[in-house]
Amino acid sequence: MHDLNAAARVVVTQNSAAGFEALMQGKPVISCARSEFWHATLTPRDAGDLAGAVR
Repeated sequence: MHDLNAAARVVVTQNSAAGFEALMQGKPVISCARSEFWHATLTPRDAGDLAGAVR
């Protein structure tokens, strides 16, 4: 995961350590479910919000 996060421009995750690791690498994170680090991520509520967050 470390190498994939390093190569990514943005990380989309449900609620995992991959999202936390991406935050530690300074990557923007989109969380599609509740997470303990929700305040540091974009959290879309529907498909329209997700499309906007990815842009």
